[in-house]
Amino acid sequence: MAALTAWAVVTATHKHQQRAFLLAEARRAAVEMLQLAGRFLSMLERARDDRGLPVPNTEGSDWLVAASSVEIAMFSLPGGIGSRISHDLGAARRALEVLNNGAQPETEDITAGIRCVQALSDDLADWLTDGRHLVV
Repeated sequence: MAALTAWAVVTATHKHQQRAFLLAEARRAAVEMLQLAGRFLSMLERARDDRGLPVPNTEGSDWLVAASSVEIAMFSLPGGIGSRISHDLGAARRALEVLNNGAQPETEDITAGIRCVQALSDDLADWLTDGRHLVV
């Protein structure tokens, strides 16, 4: 019986450590994407005010690394938050790709990009703070 109890404790500890590691990695990826989304929002807001300024794109390594890390990390999250963040990430990518289709972006497209990137930022912040910043 003692051996079985010891095995159960070791297994539970290992699962807890593995879960803690996955959660820490998901938080690291979310913070990285939140910072990138903040930079992108700043660029989009400036581009909306001065249409001659560049808009962010999804072709750089910063986007590729941050988006891939977040997408992989979201699979480790319980409940619907992982799929919601994954959905937000896809919507932001599509909106940014529309802005980078070669033509001068329209104000409506820039505004749509801002909405998508803001939704991604909001959901990342909600998850990172466990909703603590929300008013109830």
